[in-house]
Amino acid sequence: MPGLKCSDICIESKDECVSLFRIYKSKMTLPGRDEQVKSGKKKYCILIVFAVTILSCAQQRPVLYPNEHLKQVGKETADADIEACLQMAADYGAKEDRAAKVAKDTAKGAAVAGAAGTAVGAVTGNLGVGAAAGAAGGGASSMTRSIIDSDKPGPVFKKFVDQCLRDKGYQTIGWR
Repeated sequence: MPGLKCSDICIESKDECVSLFRIYKSKMTLPGRDEQVKSGKKKYCILIVFAVTILSCAQQRPVLYPNEHLKQVGKETADADIEACLQMAADYGAKEDRAAKVAKDTAKGAAVAGAAGTAVGAVTGNLGVGAAAGAAGGGASSMTRSIIDSDKPGPVFKKFVDQCLRDKGYQTIGWR
């Protein structure tokens, strides 16, 4: 899969993203020590591609109650109105920057786990190693959690889209 670009990937769900990552990861080998360094860089690049792919996966959308207006205009018009409201929310600044949120959550997790790792390292006599291990583990777990949750729009974005759809005559009953 050399030369893989995010734009080449057409993904419908997170499960497909995870499957793609597992297939890609299984192609890597670790023959020797020098190769491990190169492989570490490969893994880092793959992780970035994986994160970008997850971030570009389908986002949650509002679910509409089948009121008279929805029955009158039909599914195609309703889908177009949903898209228009999603775009309007993004245009007016209601959309949260998902990549920035992932980065922020990762930094927070690394800081908290780094502090815990420092405490463990102080007790065991390996202060630096404990801090580094804690920060790495906390950062990785926070980044993974944040990426998994990144398809969920923020509350301001949801309220904006819900109001826009209400103004058009629809009733939202939730997001999925």
